[in-house]
Amino acid sequence: MKDKFNKSIGNSNFGPRLQVSKNITINDLQFVEYFGVTDLQLNNCQNAYILRAPVNLRRLSISNTPLKTIKGIERLTQLQYLVLKNCQIFNIDRLLALDNLEVLDVSYNKIDREYNRIIRQLENNGCQIICENYQINYEQIQNITQNEINESDLW
Repeated sequence: MKDKFNKSIGNSNFGPRLQVSKNITINDLQFVEYFGVTDLQLNNCQNAYILRAPVNLRRLSISNTPLKTIKGIERLTQLQYLVLKNCQIFNIDRLLALDNLEVLDVSYNKIDREYNRIIRQLENNGCQIICENYQINYEQIQNITQNEINESDLW
């Protein structure tokens, strides 16, 4: 197993990264706590990495990928740090199942009404949200504010 992993020095927010050789199996990763997938062009099995990630994973980066779903991420109950920079994920409600999530980076993503609601809920649960240079649909955000005002007027 030692031959299959090579430490590399790089700019990682999470410390040294592991470079994985092609002959590694998912079983070899069962004790890995950080798994980074960046700048990867994925095929039709776009969420395969999440579905196969070790359940004890604490840090996951899937930045700059064309992922459209994070289906299966709810099984990573130990996840503390999640980086989803510049992805195409539109539905992040599965993140609410991650009780241990401490930091979520959704920078460079389009934030809509549903995204905003979930992000607020995660913040209320104590998760730090990093959201640099995001694109906001201001009309939808304005509607959220208006809906909150209307709901509060009812009480």
